[in-house]
Amino acid sequence: MLSWFDLPLTALRLLRAHWPELLCWFFLQLLAYQLLLDLSVWLGHINPPLGFFGLSLLVVAQLLCTIAMFQSLRPGMPALARTTAESEDGGLLPRRWTPGRHLTEVIAIALLPFFAYYAAWGMLRNILRAYSLDFLRGSVGQSPTDLLSAAGIVTSILLTWALRRFSLWRHDKTRSALWSVMATVCEAYWVFLGLFAISRWTGQGWDWWNDRVVVVAWWDWWEGPRSWFGLLPLLKDWLGPPLGLLRDALLVASLPLLWLAIAAMIYGHDLRDPSLLAHQRLEPWQRRYAGLPTLARAAADRWSAGWRKKTVPILNSLRLILRAGLRPALMLCLCYVGLTFACSHVFRFVVWLIGPQELQTWHLLTPALDVLVGGPIPLAPTLIKEPLRICLLAAAVELTLRGLRQAPPAEAQPIDEAAPVSA
Repeated sequence: MLSWFDLPLTALRLLRAHWPELLCWFFLQLLAYQLLLDLSVWLGHINPPLGFFGLSLLVVAQLLCTIAMFQSLRPGMPALARTTAESEDGGLLPRRWTPGRHLTEVIAIALLPFFAYYAAWGMLRNILRAYSLDFLRGSVGQSPTDLLSAAGIVTSILLTWALRRFSLWRHDKTRSALWSVMATVCEAYWVFLGLFAISRWTGQGWDWWNDRVVVVAWWDWWEGPRSWFGLLPLLKDWLGPPLGLLRDALLVASLPLLWLAIAAMIYGHDLRDPSLLAHQRLEPWQRRYAGLPTLARAAADRWSAGWRKKTVPILNSLRLILRAGLRPALMLCLCYVGLTFACSHVFRFVVWLIGPQELQTWHLLTPALDVLVGGPIPLAPTLIKEPLRICLLAAAVELTLRGLRQAPPAEAQPIDEAAPVSA
């Protein structure tokens, strides 16, 4: 049975054995990040859609380096190596496990799902913030998000959509690493440009509609009784604090499980399939849902599509790590939250340790602090946090596979089969 300290000890062992490779890929990621960010700002001043194209290249470079950091830890993960060998021979995890032994195979398998899940959880916001800050430093009276008035915006959106569809089609046909990178660039550019511009256009349409006299009169009539009875403000005052606390707790617990799902994708186990959540107790509810009218099921599927894309991998990653035991699951959340909390306060401690200095001294120290510990709100990966986080998630995958091997024969079954979770 796995102990409480197996996860942090395994993470430290991986860090001690593979820190040169981790540092190499981290600094390569940092160099690509800064160069492509400067390129995006320069292109954005020429034409805003071109700036977002530079950001799509930045996102792909960042994801490629993250995949390479996970892949560099593979030699120190014996349980992963044995599972990979057995899956190729039809052993453990024969249907769901699609491992890649080389970096090009891993890129072809994991890059596009990685970006899809990365973007679904809004992890592109820090890149947009960094781009906006650097853009505003070099311009006066111009915003990086002034897309609707940019020249050729409609042509750019149409070409982006067509190239995105073609690259996804070629990726599905060939499963090549080159087409995987190309498809991810097109997906990122579509997220930055197409969806952003379309949301602005639809927002303008809704603003026009909400300003109509009939709509205003309707909302005045609808809000009047609720304000008169005062029930809604009272319920908001009562339920607001506990619901806010519950939301924050779920967010804190979901972040490590989210990244565990990403790590599992990189190592060859895609956790986005809803069928992995099959359970005997859920079968009656699934049959009832299947018996609903077609129109009702279509409406429910469409309404819940966004939430399912976000939550299904998290639930599958929780189910995956619970198979190794309750202790690794709790320790993963505790270590991840502790690492995030400690790294967020390292900057304040370092500033306090340096003490008051001249402004020119701070100008010299700030770039080094950004690389080591980040700023008050870090926008890019930092040297202290990123390698530790990668090792922690890789250790969670390794202990999960090790726990599956140590489980009794009745429990050591393929992950994709419907079986109750044993903690």
